[in-house]
Amino acid sequence: MILQSIGDYLMPSRMAEFSVQTKSNVARADLAGGGSAVLGVKNERPTISARGILVRGEDWAFDADRWVDGLRGLVGVEKEIITKYADESRRVLRCILKTVDTSTNVSDAAAGIVPVSLEFESVDEYWHGEGLTPRVFTSATATECGNMGNVAQWERLKITITSATLTGLVITNTRNGQYCTVNTAKASGDLVLDVGTMLATANSVDIYASVSFPATQTRFFQLEPGANRLTFSQAVTGRIEYRACWR
Repeated sequence: MILQSIGDYLMPSRMAEFSVQTKSNVARADLAGGGSAVLGVKNERPTISARGILVRGEDWAFDADRWVDGLRGLVGVEKEIITKYADESRRVLRCILKTVDTSTNVSDAAAGIVPVSLEFESVDEYWHGEGLTPRVFTSATATECGNMGNVAQWERLKITITSATLTGLVITNTRNGQYCTVNTAKASGDLVLDVGTMLATANSVDIYASVSFPATQTRFFQLEPGANRLTFSQAVTGRIEYRACWR
């Protein structure tokens, strides 16, 4: 895994060391008879650092001083970082660059190299695939969706129904049993359920109050890691767009 870019900034391959720390905080309560009980688990946002060597005077495109100046200009700015894996897949995380450390010694200066360390604070809780995965369905009562990540996806998940619908359209993920019901009809235009923002519109008009889901759910539905199957209580045409999701 290597750090490939920060926003529009492509990183040189010499930024070869990259680490991601993923942690959870577990809240416990001591029991009167001994032992403890878990009250809850909260996932911390990933902690990211990168280290490498930049070379002075090699050429303008990769000159160390140019890169350091550019990186310092990104401190405190929210950007997407992209990491590349051995299988050529790429994952994206929104971060804020917190620290650019360019400590050098006499030997480094003589060799014309600048060791660089970067630290990031994550904005997103999870990593996502680089691009949206679209699934198009036509006059269908079901469609398959594969989340290739290792955690449930809801932040980057949107379904659009382009065909006419009757009141009471039920959308169910048979993988986890989650469902929502659209309690209004639509003759034309787009019905959009954006799970990440929890917005529901029909022809760009807010219909969130007309969408219901069980009290045990905090969102319309989500995609579990691996295979998911969405079913529709009416034959509909449209598309679902999402990104794979990793912790």
